[in-house]
Amino acid sequence: MKNYLLDRFVWMASKEIDDLREQSTSFIRCAGSNIKSALKVARKYGVVKEDELRFGGPLYEKSQDTFYAEAAKLRISSYHNLKKKFDYSFDHNHNQTPQQDLAQFSLDLHRWLHQ
Repeated sequence: MKNYLLDRFVWMASKEIDDLREQSTSFIRCAGSNIKSALKVARKYGVVKEDELRFGGPLYEKSQDTFYAEAAKLRISSYHNLKKKFDYSFDHNHNQTPQQDLAQFSLDLHRWLHQ
């Protein structure tokens, strides 16, 4: 079994710091997140692997400091905006709002990471 980076940690953590919403959406699958917020999480805290944080079993049982020390080993050092405006054109539906486009982008990214 491969030990993938856990994109769900970044996705859920970014939803907690996302400036786009006033309500908590950590538990709502179809609610996307701001890509910049996700990158901030990966830069500031890092990423964990699936064997560190399983989403089908018990909660993480080690200390908070231990968790973030492990995540920090997989931090990104920086990220760069390659486009001035958000342009999701893979399967863009012009009847969708930018938030719906972003939610679809998040789902597509999740599928791509687990190929």
